Amino acid sequence: MKTRPEDPIELGNRGRWPDLIALGVEAWNEWARAVKPAPEQEFIIRIGTDRLNNIDFTGFVFPNNTIFESRNNNSQVNCANTTFLGRFTFKPPVAANKVNFEGACFVGDTDFSNTMFARAVNFSNVHFGANANFAETEFDVLANFEGSVFDGELKFSDARFKLPTNFDGCVFKDDVTFERSVFQSLPLFSNTTFSSSIPNLRAAHFAPHYPPDFHSAKLSYPTKSTQSLWDRVRKICDTPDGAERARILKKLAADGHNHDEELRFFTMEMRAKRKHEIPYNNVLNWPKLIINHAYEFFSDFGQSILRPTCWLVGIFTSSAYFYAGLLYETPISRLTAIWERDPSILTASFSSLLPFAGQTLIGRKVIESGLCGRYAPSSIEHIDCLSTIYRISAIEGILAFIFLFLLGVALRNIARIK
Repeated sequence: MKTRPEDPIELGNRGRWPDLIALGVEAWNEWARAVKPAPEQEFIIRIGTDRLNNIDFTGFVFPNNTIFESRNNNSQVNCANTTFLGRFTFKPPVAANKVNFEGACFVGDTDFSNTMFARAVNFSNVHFGANANFAETEFDVLANFEGSVFDGELKFSDARFKLPTNFDGCVFKDDVTFERSVFQSLPLFSNTTFSSSIPNLRAAHFAPHYPPDFHSAKLSYPTKSTQSLWDRVRKICDTPDGAERARILKKLAADGHNHDEELRFFTMEMRAKRKHEIPYNNVLNWPKLIINHAYEFFSDFGQSILRPTCWLVGIFTSSAYFYAGLLYETPISRLTAIWERDPSILTASFSSLLPFAGQTLIGRKVIESGLCGRYAPSSIEHIDCLSTIYRISAIEGILAFIFLFLLGVALRNIARIK
């Protein structure tokens, strides 16, 4: 039976791509949406062959297991606003002419590995609905992925970028790796969103004076709802090598003199160490873990001025309450004395809050006379009163030193010259 040239289903099933293209985009899409390929069935489209040279696939739909091969590396590939309903493989080893996938949508896994893009290439505003593989890909031109969305894993391991790389405004919803990649110019990650992983830049090489730019990027600390409640409370990183990834980003930010980013990645690194680099099941690690958690709780790893300030106010008030106990018996009377700003009590508490102020001879005499002056100097009551003052002062001084240190770290981080 002779095939009717106007029947898109028959033309597509027989792989007569030029004839199917000649019927128009609507006929092509009718076939692509109707075909139900077997798992092992592939649709191979050889770009650059007769009647398939410099074809415009704008708005076309391709079925699952579509493969682009090339017989002519100089053929243009224009797949703007194209939809790939399943797995797609791009096999030309060299794309010596323009390649345009702007606005395309890949529903299945995508494979662009081992391809060299020698001319203009555009992957802006592309939706990658599954895993995308660009391993060992070489970009001799600007690699433009601006505004693209990656739902699955993104792999750029061993890739090479000779000119600037633009990921501005991209959204990465799964793991991202640039392991061993080479960037010979500026990699731009500004305004990007990493919603579930810390990007892997292990062993990646960046040209001098061109560290990656993460300005206004949102990097979410990777935890999953499937974790136990106890792991979520401890903020356990879902990525086992998350601490190393954050450490690399911290170093790159420091090399670029971006202190804000350096501090942010330091925070991620400190959290990600828990359980993975500092296991909880080893008793010898408990001091490190206590310090790690305390550093976050009391100062947000040196980023908060408010937290240590509030603790200093609490220490000052608590100490004043105990000093007031030397003059007043009931809790109400002690609080009233603090509220009415009793000079003896406030002087004692303030002097101990700032250890260097309370060590002067005048400061000691003021405290002793104000709180213990009602007792005879040689009496047991006077000695007990002095002992109580020194105990309160010692505890307050130690705690105050810790939180003054944390406050100083936070002030240094904020006032540090960028």
